[in-house]
Amino acid sequence: MTIGIEYLIRTKIIREIATFPCSFFVTDSYFRRIVFTIENNQNVFRVKQWNVNSCTPEQGLPPMDEFIISDLEDPRLKVAEARILSFVQQSIPAKHNTTRRPMDYDLYKYYFDNYLNNFDDHRWHKKKWLWDSFLSIYHPELIELGLVIKRNVGMFNFSPASDILRDQEQIVSEKYIKSWRYWNLWKKYMLDFDGIPGEFLFYTNYN
Repeated sequence: MTIGIEYLIRTKIIREIATFPCSFFVTDSYFRRIVFTIENNQNVFRVKQWNVNSCTPEQGLPPMDEFIISDLEDPRLKVAEARILSFVQQSIPAKHNTTRRPMDYDLYKYYFDNYLNNFDDHRWHKKKWLWDSFLSIYHPELIELGLVIKRNVGMFNFSPASDILRDQEQIVSEKYIKSWRYWNLWKKYMLDFDGIPGEFLFYTNYN
């Protein structure tokens, strides 16, 4: 974590520029996966806690508990002995800022002016977390397919995760139409939100 981002998160200043709805993902000490989604209406927050592991293949969405809060420090946003999904920052190539050749102003401005608007890497990381959760319920056999792909290409320490996810999505979209509709519901209600990801906003709740 860079010093600048760490400061914004630790002081919670980052919440002052947050947009809603947002979501964040946690895993408890029993490896149960939980998704929090938060909507804001004039500083009244509607929270949905999706209990992912309680979902069955017959359900289109996981079971959900809903409550209203007025403070983002509400203890119900904290799951005991759980860890929040680690967040992935946009990388800045080290070659652009060395002791011999420090980053010039224009390049610095290019990287940092929109730093808090570019979360592509983290959003992919979140998608994979939710997709893996989805497959474990509806199509666990496709998780094994991912392992087969890794064995076939001889990659055990480095996984071509994006290729595997793409192939799995193609199979579900073409062969399992009902499941694909369910996946679109999962994305709509738990993933597809603009703005700063919830893992940035609620990191201090879990650390």
